[in-house]
Formats: sequence, structure tokens, C-alpha cells
Amino acid sequence: MQTSIFLQAALNGDRIHPAAPRTPTAIAEAARAAVGAGAQSVHVHVFDDAGRETLDGAACAKVLRAIRALCPETPISLTTSAAIVRDPRKRFSIVEAWEEMPDLVTGNQGEPGIVELCELLLSRGVGIEAGLLSIDDARAFDGEFAPGLLLAIVESPTKRVLLGAQSAREDLESGFTAVRNLGHSGIDGDTALRDAINAGRVPGPRILASGRKLIALDSYIQSLNPAVAQAIVEQEFLPIDSPDRARQAVLQNVFYNVDLIKVTVGDGISPPELTAIVEEAHREHLKVAAHAIDTASIQTAIEAGADSIEHGNKVTDEQLKQMRDKGIVLDLTPTWYGSFFMKITEPSIVMSSAFHSFVSGWPALPFRGPAGNSILSHGFGFELGHGTKAVSLAQPFFGLC
Repeated sequence: MQTSIFLQAALNGDRIHPAAPRTPTAIAEAARAAVGAGAQSVHVHVFDDAGRETLDGAACAKVLRAIRALCPETPISLTTSAAIVRDPRKRFSIVEAWEEMPDLVTGNQGEPGIVELCELLLSRGVGIEAGLLSIDDARAFDGEFAPGLLLAIVESPTKRVLLGAQSAREDLESGFTAVRNLGHSGIDGDTALRDAINAGRVPGPRILASGRKLIALDSYIQSLNPAVAQAIVEQEFLPIDSPDRARQAVLQNVFYNVDLIKVTVGDGISPPELTAIVEEAHREHLKVAAHAIDTASIQTAIEAGADSIEHGNKVTDEQLKQMRDKGIVLDLTPTWYGSFFMKITEPSIVMSSAFHSFVSGWPALPFRGPAGNSILSHGFGFELGHGTKAVSLAQPFFGLC
């Protein structure tokens, strides 16, 4: 049987050795030599001028540019080791500020905050090499650890249905009477659960279901086995590559009687495609929630007429004014991207019923943010009207934004 081997050369690390390259030039030369000897990828640690390991964006960018100048087609992997920055919030903030991205990163799965860090990097198109440093890490990764956007691969639809029913009951028992689901529940998982709750077959809150998330062809899940790639992607997402395909994707979700449309806005979604999504959704009397993190994506969503901006990390004051004038809601994400909520509790993809009970006692929102904007807080309770208390939480079934 023929075996396919992928060879990655680790060029340096935290070990002290006079031959280990540490400057951008030396690392790039070592990368060229490794590739010349047959390596298909390189893994590197970046060092500052004092010779200390660093995750600083400027230092990492210098190394990435130096390697790419000599090895333009070679995937580059950077470390994200907690040994370099031990505070998970600080590490997250540093990596979030990266402007030049590697092709891959190593994510040590036993480290605090690694799930959120991996989600951030995956959302920016960076591949994750799972670092399993212990037997416990390996067991967790193989079993219970499953980021929401990978559930289509590692969990059966039947198991996800049962997890969804459990989450719905726990949300209702914690005081939340409405949940807005924004993807990662399979083809019709959220709409089916919504209908079951409405029919009284299972207990749970009112659900606003978005069905499958609309994405660019090259985002979220990459390098899948081609024999199964199409089936996996279409179970979880509706990929689009043209305005016509964007309109068709909206109608595919309409077939399952969704309550709103969710789209991820980034480099892969063009303004005409997003405009087509908004126009078709509004024609069907559905609102559009746009996942947009950086300033350019937020502006694209604003100009296309999206009804809400999800996350909005890099939103500017000027954009907030535009959103206020257009009536666009900003939905914050306190558990991601180094925001203040991380200071209250270590976030996790699965939130316990005890945690639900904790947040259900907080004052209801919305509140008025800068420039008078309406702000929904992803993970907080907020008012939908008539005293309804709602939440948008990351769950094994209920989707991540």
C-alpha cells in the first residue's frame, strides 16, 4: 500500500543551540535549505532583537516575509505556545493584532484559551496543527473537544439533535425565552428543533433559526478528502461564488422556513454577492446577519444593507454612525477576541447550565452604545420586546457566529 507523507521541517524552537536560526534572514535561509532538501512546509518560532521568543505581530511579519521571499510556495507554520505568553487573554490580544498571517499555526490543545485562539485563526483562513502534548490532550481532542465549525465532520446529525434538545431545555430553565441561532446546526437542525418546541414536543425557548451559513468557497473548511468534501461542506454551509449562486443559497434556506439569513463577510464574498444576498432575503421578508470582524468587511456589510453586524471587532466611530443612520444592529461577542467578558470567566465553546443561570440574572439589553447605536451582546440577555429575555450562546448545537 502506498503511503503519502507530508514533511514539515521545524527550523528552531525554545532550545538553545548555536546553529538554530533566530533572525529573519537566518530563518529564511534555513527554510530555503530545508525546502531544497525535500521539506514541504516549515515550522518556526520568532525571536525579538534580544533573542527572546515572541508572538509580536511586527516580528512575525518580518519572518514570514523573509521566508516567502525565498520560498514563495511553501506553507509556513508559526507557534502559538503559551510558554511564550502565558496569560491567555494577552496572547489572544497579541495574535488578534496580526496583520500578516501564516498559513498554519500549532495550537497546543491543553493550553488555556486555545479553543478561542483556534477559532479566531480559523476565521482568518489560518490552518490549525493540533499540538497534543499529553495523553489527556489526545483523549480530549479525539472525544469531547470539537469546535462548533467542525461538528459536521466529527459528530453525527443524530447526536447533534439530542444535544440541541438538551441545550434548549437548559436555556429555558436558565430563564432565557428566546434564542437566535446563527449557523452550525446542520441542514435543518435549528428549524426542526424550533418547530418541535413550537409544537410542544420538547421544552425550549423561542428559536430564531438561520439554517446553513452562507460562505465563500474557500473559507472555514479546507483540504478535505475530495471524495467526501462536497457532502461535508453542504451539510454545514452554503458556499457561493457569484451573485446568482448567492440568491440560490438564500432560497435554499427559505425552503426550510428559516427566520433569518447568516452570511460570513470576508475576502471571499464580493460586494455584488453580498448585495444579492440582502436583496433576495429582504424580498423573502428575512433579515440578514453579517459575520464581519475587520473594518473592510464591516463596511461591505453596511453598504450592502445587512440588518446586523456580528462581532464587529474593528468597527470605527464613523461606521457606528453609518449603522445608526441605517438602523443596523451591532451584535457584540464578549467571549471572543480579547474583550472584557473574558476577564469575568474563562470562555469555552460549551457553556454549562450553571453559567446560564449566572448570566440569566444580569440586566436585560439592548443598551445604547457609541453614537447611539443599538447593541446586542452575544452571550448576554437582551430584550426582544414584551418582556422577552433572549440569548445568543455558543453551544454544541446552537451555532457559533
